[in-house]
Amino acid sequence: MIFKRVNPGAGLEKIIDCYWIIENEDPTHHQQKIIPDGFCELIFHYGDPYRIRLTNTWEQQSIHLLAGQISRYFWLCTIPGQSSF
Repeated sequence: MIFKRVNPGAGLEKIIDCYWIIENEDPTHHQQKIIPDGFCELIFHYGDPYRIRLTNTWEQQSIHLLAGQISRYFWLCTIPGQSSF
């Protein structure tokens, strides 16, 4: 998995902390526990979306979404070909 963090351009740093890009070429599935980090995110999947488990059921994440601050952990399952920013 490749993770890149990019700082925003001048003038945007007051409203944007960073941009991030994730690209997954690993052919295996991995489950990751995601914990609250205090950030809101606008996510665009340009590859296959993650699978997400908020309760007891796995669901496919939307192709693009707005994620507010989370208040408890949840699980993501990476899949081959997944890419996001």
